[in-house]
Amino acid sequence: REILAALSTSRKQARERGDTFTEAERVGALPTWAPESFATFDLTDAYRAPGGTQRLKPIQSAALHWAAKVGGLLGPIGVGHGKGLLDLLLPIAMKAQRPVVFIPPGMREPFAREIRKFRQHWRMHPGLRVIPYSQLSVASGADLLIKLQPDLIIADEAHNLRHPTATRTKRVLRYFSQF
Repeated sequence: REILAALSTSRKQARERGDTFTEAERVGALPTWAPESFATFDLTDAYRAPGGTQRLKPIQSAALHWAAKVGGLLGPIGVGHGKGLLDLLLPIAMKAQRPVVFIPPGMREPFAREIRKFRQHWRMHPGLRVIPYSQLSVASGADLLIKLQPDLIIADEAHNLRHPTATRTKRVLRYFSQF
């Protein structure tokens, strides 16, 4: 309860109160949902484009619901369960103004095909920027996040940010701490 209370306030407020907790405790206290509750969510109509015929999978609806409700999402969702579509719908769910999706460089063309495929069925954020992680790793990407000022960062294949000493990870973490 104490950890959850600390999470409900800003990190700055928590530090001012003297709250301390490990990263594992912080992550363990994050809200979760049970798979049996997936059937209670169907947000298809909230995200479908006029004339679109596709439907969201229950796990996609649940992910969009909870991301909007708690202000973010860590989505360890299985292969083939629709994470690519979530990348495209989360900016709308989160009411983002300047969303960015980071993808592995080898996914540029497959991701572009996904966008073309889904555009006829789903509302998509008109300002969504899709950027390969490699742009964060090169010297010219040093100020990329500062220039873009994203208010939502979606890390597709987030393990690409797993090494805290990697240049790309340092730049994302620095941006998070500054903004």
